[in-house]
Amino acid sequence: MRTRTKARLAGKTAKAMVEHPTLRKAAMTAGPPVVKVRFGIARRRARRRALERAAQVQNAARVAQDTLAAYGPQAAEALGLTERPKPRRAPSIAFGAVLGASAVYFLEPGQGAARRTKLVALLDSRQPQPSASPSEMQDTPTP
Repeated sequence: MRTRTKARLAGKTAKAMVEHPTLRKAAMTAGPPVVKVRFGIARRRARRRALERAAQVQNAARVAQDTLAAYGPQAAEALGLTERPKPRRAPSIAFGAVLGASAVYFLEPGQGAARRTKLVALLDSRQPQPSASPSEMQDTPTP
């Protein structure tokens, strides 16, 4: 069938549908199922697109969360929202006080010399006695 013939036939069919109420009713009852199918397809497509967008938003939120967890404290400090924590000085002050007290105790002009000799004697008595050297162990005969 040629294209011109198809066009003439479609025109005659449309004219007949407009003129005859029976054909018009038949066309109206046949029309809604097609529309329902199209709405069903559109609904599924819209649901799929919404789920894809939700997944994209979720991925973007996860990246933002990781970035904030990693760089949040640095960014807050750079923006001036928080102050930099002060260094802990108490341990170093306590160590300095103990070191100064021990220096005064051992370097005191009156009794410092006696305390130093007492400390040296105490440390010498705590050192383990040297055992036989490896060369002496080799000279001894084994039974």
